[in-house]
Amino acid sequence: MDIKMKLEPHGWLDIEIESQLQEIIEIPVSWLSDALGDMASQLIALHRGAEEVVMVMQTEPGECRFKIKKIAQARVQFMVYEMHDNFSSHVVTDGNLLMSEELTLVKLTKLFYREFSKLKDLGLEEYKTRWSYEFPMDAYERIGRVVQLQ
Repeated sequence: MDIKMKLEPHGWLDIEIESQLQEIIEIPVSWLSDALGDMASQLIALHRGAEEVVMVMQTEPGECRFKIKKIAQARVQFMVYEMHDNFSSHVVTDGNLLMSEELTLVKLTKLFYREFSKLKDLGLEEYKTRWSYEFPMDAYERIGRVVQLQ
């Protein structure tokens, strides 16, 4: 599995997820909510002991959610769901399951850290100009410490 993120100039984040079977899911994420900040904080929650987290991304008119569930000490199930409306009140599993992959928490953390690093390399001002939110520096640094320990 691989994840790639590209922040466009005007409030959109392109996320591309490639499954182990080389299937590609493209998610155009809107700045309507701080999806990047949510991803970073939910990843930290996993490392602090949460058994399951959900990362929410507005896609206008719908939304996508990453549900990450621990299935063993060091392994997680990574699922991508598509919801039909923004800020959906439905439970995640009411959405359309686009992908489900099993991988190590270490690999998932490294994928997100690599992509967050690319976004940080835009520069904090440019990041804020493009995304309208501050870069999640505190969570990024915590994720970096986790990656360095691996």
